[in-house]
Amino acid sequence: ERAADTAGAIALATKILRESNLLPANRTVYLLSDMPARVWREEDGAASPATNALRLLAESLQDPARNLVVVQIGDDSPSNLAVTAFAPETPLVGVGVPVRLVVEVSNFGATVARDAQLQLRRSGAIVRTEQIASIAAGRSTRVLLTTAFAESGTHGLEARLANASPDPLPEDDSRFLSVESRASTPILVVDGRPG
Repeated sequence: ERAADTAGAIALATKILRESNLLPANRTVYLLSDMPARVWREEDGAASPATNALRLLAESLQDPARNLVVVQIGDDSPSNLAVTAFAPETPLVGVGVPVRLVVEVSNFGATVARDAQLQLRRSGAIVRTEQIASIAAGRSTRVLLTTAFAESGTHGLEARLANASPDPLPEDDSRFLSVESRASTPILVVDGRPG
């Protein structure tokens, strides 16, 4: 394994961009790196050649926030659990009748996720917590949660992961759901037999 010339590669990407005939909005650079500290910082804390080259590259892009994508790769892939679906098992929800909610939790990390806590919240308050024993890397699991509503109306619910380990993408750790519970549901029964 040998070190890459990160500063040289970024400088080359900048040169290619400047000579490109593509419209500025159509120019996107992806930088894939394991982000070793020795490449990005000098001993005295000053900006390294790679950092300076990246700054020049960003300045040559029309919208660096959109057209410069930095992806950290390597053996230490961060764990990332996400709530990927949240819905009632049935669309009919009655007052005082238990309703089952289906929550899908996905593991986007590279290792098995263990002992995750899934919370069901109503108006910000935790009403139920479920332990998820494990989820294999790249897999999903479904969790059934049960709750009931004491009064009719629209109720806001949240399914939230309470991870013990840090999650690099906390924005996907929860999903929200609006459920309407009814005191009664009109039903029409039709007998298809004549007479």
